[in-house]
Amino acid sequence: MSAKKKSKDLKYQAALDELEAIVSEVESDTMDIDSLSEKIERALELIHHCRGKLRETETTIQKAFENGSQINDEE
Repeated sequence: MSAKKKSKDLKYQAALDELEAIVSEVESDTMDIDSLSEKIERALELIHHCRGKLRETETTIQKAFENGSQINDEE
């Protein structure tokens, strides 16, 4: 499974946990340069994924509030 496909199916909390693990690894200063490059690429994918999930959630919440206010206006 490709990393992009894997990220698409990933839940927000799982992505955040993986991102935090990568940050801990990078901060440990025990990683070789090849691994560092791969980890940074993965971290960027996870950040993009998390931002997308947050945008989706924000849109859903905004729509819910708009629908709720329309219902209240009709009453």
